[in-house]
Parts: sequence; C-alpha cells; structure tokens
Amino acid sequence: MQHSMPSSRRIYLDHSATTPLAPDVMNCMTHHLRTFGNPSSIHEFGEAARDQVELARRHVARLLSVEADEVIFTSGGSESLNLAIKGVVATSKHRPCHVITSQIEHAAVLETCRHLEAHGHEVTYLPVSSGGLVDPDAVRRNLRPHTQLISVMHANNEIGVIQPIEEIGAIAHAAGIPFHTDAVQTVGKRPINVAMLPIDLLSLTAHKFYGPKGIGALIVRNGTRIQPLIHGGSQETGLRAGTENVLGIIGLGAACELAYHELADETWQTHRQRLRDRLYEGIMQLDGVQVNGDLNHTVHGLLNVSFRGIKGDAIASALAFQGIAVSTGSACHASERKASHVMVALGLSDEWRYSTIRFSLGNYTTADEIDQTIAVVHQVVNRLRSMLPTTKVI
Repeated sequence: MQHSMPSSRRIYLDHSATTPLAPDVMNCMTHHLRTFGNPSSIHEFGEAARDQVELARRHVARLLSVEADEVIFTSGGSESLNLAIKGVVATSKHRPCHVITSQIEHAAVLETCRHLEAHGHEVTYLPVSSGGLVDPDAVRRNLRPHTQLISVMHANNEIGVIQPIEEIGAIAHAAGIPFHTDAVQTVGKRPINVAMLPIDLLSLTAHKFYGPKGIGALIVRNGTRIQPLIHGGSQETGLRAGTENVLGIIGLGAACELAYHELADETWQTHRQRLRDRLYEGIMQLDGVQVNGDLNHTVHGLLNVSFRGIKGDAIASALAFQGIAVSTGSACHASERKASHVMVALGLSDEWRYSTIRFSLGNYTTADEIDQTIAVVHQVVNRLRSMLPTTKVI
C-alpha cells in the first residue's frame, strides 16, 4: 500500500484542517476520470456511474457499521451538519422547538443554531469543563418537553477532546429525542461502530482522512425523521437533490476503504499517539506552556498548546517561515483576530487564550519530523520571548 506525505523539506502538522490525498485514493479517482455518466440515467453510461456511487456508499457503510441506505452523500461537513440540524428541526410539530448543543461545536453547528434562533427556535449551548468535556448530566437537566434534537460533537476540532457521546446519546434516546454527532474529526481516524452506539445522525467529510475536498456524508439511521434542505430531484433517497458528485463520491469511498483496513491494524491506531506524546514531552520542557484539553480524552495526534506571552499567530508564522505548518485553531476562522470560542469556553485568561497553537499529526508523520519540530519550536519561542518583556503579549 502506498503512503502519502508532504515533501521532506517541509513538515505538515495541520491534519485537522485537511489531509493530503492518499495515493490509493488518487489512483482510484484517476482511474474513474472517464466515468462521466449521470447516475440517474438508465443507459450504460449512467449505470456505470451509478455502480461506482453505490460501491462507494457500501464502503462508507462498512467503515461505520451502518446500512448502505443510511448513507446520504453531501458536499462536505458543513452541508452535512446543516442538513442534520435543520432537517430534523423542520419535522418538529413544536413551534418553537428546542435544540441542545455545546459551546465548543464547530462554527457550522453554532451558526446553524443561531440561524434557528433567528427564526424563533430555542437553543441551549452547554458549557464544558476546563478540560473541554460536556457533562452528560447537564444534557439531562436541560431537556424540555419540546426538545427536538441534541447535537454534540464526537471530538473537538481545536483541542481534540472526545465527548461522552454514548452517555449523551443514551440520555437522548431515553427521552425519545434524536441524537446527532459531528464526527468530522474522528471518522477514518478511530473505529466507530454506529450500530452499537445511540446515534441517529452522524456527519463526516472526506478531506479530513486522506480523501478529496467537496464531498461528505450524513449518516441517517433508518426511522429518523428528517426533511431535505435542497429540493429538486429524488437523488439520495430524496434527501439531497442534485446530480451526484460521482468523482468525489468515488474518492470518499476509496478513503473509507483505506481507513477500514488501516484501522484494523493496531499500529495505525498507536502511531500518532506515540508521536503526539513525544511532541508533548519535548514542548513541555519550555517554561510558560500549558496544554489545552484533557489529554486523557483526546484523539490521537492532536495537541493544543498555549505559550504564555506570545501570540499564537506570531509562533505559527515563525514556524511557517521554517517550513513547519501548524495552525492557531480552526482553519475556518484563521483570518479572524479574536479569541477562539473554544478557548473562551475553557475559561482561559487572555494571556493563554491568544497564544494557542494546534499541532495535528497524520498517519505518515515521522519521529524525525517531530524531533525537528520540537527543536524549532524551542528556538522560535525563546527568540520571540527575548524580543519583549515577558509581561507583554506580542
């Protein structure tokens, strides 16, 4: 099996933002560049395209242990999240209805919930602990007679903390409420058996696990009431009108098939964990450093660190100049000059919340790259701190 990794002259540690296209996925997509038929057409060209779409659907279903007809293809994570939340709320007999989510959800969830509020619905944004965890009891306490949906992410995109979705989902099901989880940061990176979990809807996107951009899916368990966002044709069992993105779907299927085999190998599951621990130990040798999020409950390969006295974008820029790609948080808000809502929810003071860096490792990150990164981080942090008094944030 071929492996994908960036050029040896550069170190890519921003896999939570996006991942490189795996060679196996690229080869599969390239092979089908001539599969141009419309899957809805009845002739042989349409049938060829439809066969590939349905094969990819089965690959997604197998990875997540769901039925193939429970896989709805979308344009990516944001559409999947919108469809899950708005689509379920649209079925409610209550006006207004009530939704429960958390304060640290991805912007695609938070902005969708604010849209619902602007149209008269009610949303409860649950706080998190200092370690970034939602308290399941808080979910139970905030249930209302007209609660229509509970949506809590599987793992946070900035700090990597894994939420207790099994407990939260059980609370939702006991109350007869659908449970949705944003699994964009976990699908393809850790085993997820949806059939064994109290999950009604699950969102994913291909480019977070070595597939192409512009394609994702929403898992809708059979029996879940939901209405479409996009109206038109009857594609995707009537839940997502429009001619399918055949090549993207093929790429998503290939990425799921690749992940299915890699996750069966325990070495793939421990690789990033070992390297993340190595990075953690090296960075913590610096003074004035703290890790954000409970490391005992995080996805393998993600480390969010604050460097007191230095703005995160100054560190990220200095690292980028030396060929090391990291981020200060969510890629969706990289250009904004305000504190991350996740850091605010964690209760960090200004001296910590503006100084965060997210290191996110990939399947093909090497120990040598981690060692190089540790050395450069030490150089950068010490140099930046020497430029101004430690009491002043630069």
